Amino acid sequence: MQVNAYFDNIQSEIILALQEAKNSIKVAMYYFTNDAILNTLTALAKKGVKIELILFDENNDFQLNKYIKLIELDSKIYLYLTESSDRIKMHHKFCIIDDRTVITGSYNWTINAKTNRENVVIIEDCNDCTSKFIKEFNYIKPLSKLFGNNPTTTDTANALLKPQTITSGYLELDGIIHNFDKGNVILIGGASSMGKTSLLLNMAHNMSKSGGKMAFFALSETKAKLIEKLLSIESGISSHAIRNHLTQNQEAKTEEMVLALDRFFQLKIQIVDILDTQILSIIEKIKAIKMKNDVDVFFIDYLELITGAFHAEKNYDFHTNIISKLKLIARQLNIVIIITLGLNRKKNEFYNRQKPIISDLAFNIENYADSIFLLYRPEYYDICDFEDGHSTKGVIEVIVAKNKHGKHGNIRLMFKPEYGKILNFGDASFEVNPISINSRMNSMDSDYDFSRSPLDFDIGLNPSAKPDDGYSPF
Repeated sequence: MQVNAYFDNIQSEIILALQEAKNSIKVAMYYFTNDAILNTLTALAKKGVKIELILFDENNDFQLNKYIKLIELDSKIYLYLTESSDRIKMHHKFCIIDDRTVITGSYNWTINAKTNRENVVIIEDCNDCTSKFIKEFNYIKPLSKLFGNNPTTTDTANALLKPQTITSGYLELDGIIHNFDKGNVILIGGASSMGKTSLLLNMAHNMSKSGGKMAFFALSETKAKLIEKLLSIESGISSHAIRNHLTQNQEAKTEEMVLALDRFFQLKIQIVDILDTQILSIIEKIKAIKMKNDVDVFFIDYLELITGAFHAEKNYDFHTNIISKLKLIARQLNIVIIITLGLNRKKNEFYNRQKPIISDLAFNIENYADSIFLLYRPEYYDICDFEDGHSTKGVIEVIVAKNKHGKHGNIRLMFKPEYGKILNFGDASFEVNPISINSRMNSMDSDYDFSRSPLDFDIGLNPSAKPDDGYSPF
């Protein structure tokens, strides 16, 4: 057995030890940003050395694209999850070379570590010591998410090179925030009846039209109601008509509805009934859907309905915990999460008529959001004109109150509440179809196969859908 302790030139000593590897290197590291060590590992992987990394990301800035070369060389990159079964932070700083040499100590493999007073110990040929480190490595590995895995490493790398931003379909909004970056959490706040759910559905609709895959978590409404609203958005037939099977125009062919259903089936929007609203269950559902369908954006409507099994001394601590967990999973899975929440305003009519500000949010959670949008409909408060003299009729004002990646600002969107449709301001492309549908479309002379429809017009659900799965187009 040989033991050497180092307090100077630690990076060089680590690299020299790594270069002796012949078969395998196992690393468990709290934080890893040292490019010189990463380049050494990449060079060894090219020579056929098996590399396994388990990393932690307490600061939510893990960048998987740094490890693409290692992944392409069949290395395995794991990210330790705090939602794992033992709930303990992974603070290790050790490396095992060829199952015979251990490198450990206070030295983190970071850019800044060489400026600190640190230490490292290199232990060679101590079977008892090495076996204990291997045991710990094998214990934390199942508690971590695997990012590199042969034979899908090429697919993983290609996925990382895909565009990392998503457009909402609202030109002014996208211009202000520079699109939606994957890994981000966006909060949409507003008082009751401001159009929060409608904006979420329209964003999901627009993003899906652009080729993205969406998942909508139904906490506040049933999946049948949400599907009904999406059909109304797509068809221009009011949800009231769809819901009540009105037959005001029996002679009219329902071609628009047939076309809308065809378009509906092309949308990649999975609507999920959430029966267990605990945050850890929701996170597990997000992971499962991402793994199965590679969804890009998750919509959650709304924050106040999420519960938790953990204790918090104050209400805002509780919701801060929820948002921080969602932020972590957004970074880990490279997804966008968009959440609605209400306002905590005084019961004062004058105050309620004013434009909302960040401090009006129901919970003190703004530090964990990448962007915050606040919705305001002055028409709802019988305010007829904006300050610039323009009419407020049918207008939602979106206040970009926080934006980590761009500027702040206000934009206006057109709102058609009877159809749940939200459009770019001045967009005249939306046409209202003044027709209604009768029960099961019996009066329609069409060969359309309504067995494909997600709606059964008697019970509002596709009978083949499982109650806890929701409607999925994937």
